[in-house]
Amino acid sequence: MVEAFPPKAVDRLLETMRLQVEDIDLIVFHQANRYMLDYLRKKLKISDERLVVTMVHVGMEILDSSLRS
Repeated sequence: MVEAFPPKAVDRLLETMRLQVEDIDLIVFHQANRYMLDYLRKKLKISDERLVVTMVHVGMEILDSSLRS
């Protein structure tokens, strides 16, 4: 069963793999919301250096269908 709340899902995955967050060098979430990434980083106690965030360079590209020509 997949957990709906990401921190719980991450905790279950780590538990299953018998790992701690500290055992992982780099963490990449498929998440296009900087607020959510910051929330996850704080909630899971992940250092800034170990959380990969690429939006700083490319951002999130969404185009409202009403704006398309």
